[in-house]
Amino acid sequence: MTRLILNRPHTHAGRLHALGETLDVDPTTADWLIAQDVADPEPKPALAVLEPDPEPKTKPRSATLQRQEPQP
Repeated sequence: MTRLILNRPHTHAGRLHALGETLDVDPTTADWLIAQDVADPEPKPALAVLEPDPEPKTKPRSATLQRQEPQP
């Protein structure tokens, strides 16, 4: 089954469906409804993007860099 979101009211299987309702139909019917601009495919959920952990505001003392003078 294909899930669609209706662009306008539509009667399907003897029942009136309102604008914005979702409708589960077979792929052939889905293609027809989309071609007639009655419905659009339901958007796929976005994949979650994992953010890296933020760096701590203070660095441990062992992480401090010491300046080295250039070697001649």
